[in-house]
Formats: sequence, structure tokens, C-alpha cells
Amino acid sequence: MEAPIPFNPSWQDYQQWLDTLPNDEKIYFRGLGFEVCLAVNAFKRHWYEAHHYRLRDYLLRQLSREDFETYSQLPTVSQLRANWLQASGDSRRMGSAN
Repeated sequence: MEAPIPFNPSWQDYQQWLDTLPNDEKIYFRGLGFEVCLAVNAFKRHWYEAHHYRLRDYLLRQLSREDFETYSQLPTVSQLRANWLQASGDSRRMGSAN
């Protein structure tokens, strides 16, 4: 998948992305560091979306209607995380699943 602009985030972009994450994820990704997180898809997606490039829009143009509908039915990371926290009984962090 070719992006319209090269992925070239700054340290500030990294810090802004970390600020959007739930606290436990923020700690984890901060521990990995900027250079490692350059390969993290969630960071890439955040950066591209901040630059008005939306994966959903790209996929809508590239996929068949049926494939796009299948993609659209997939749960988000936040939904998966909330389901996992609920199933594990970890209610104290469920509010941070957004």
C-alpha cells in the first residue's frame, strides 16, 4: 500500500501519539522508544491520519465492495481491548479502553 506522503514523524509527533493512548499502553510504548515505535502500525496510522490520510478512505477506493464491508465489520483495537478487560474481570482499567 503506497502512502501519498513519506512517513517522517518527529519526536513531537511521537509524544502527541503517546498522549492519546491509555496509560498502560503509553508506558509500554514509551519504554520501547521512538525508534522502535517507527515500526508500530498504530503510530503510523495516527501520524497519517493527523496528515489527513485516512486508511478507511484508501481502502474504500482499493477494495471491492464486499471486501470493504468485511473490513468494516472487524472490531477495532479499542473494542478488542474492552472485551478482553471485561472477560478478564479487570474493571479498574476499562474506562481507559477508549
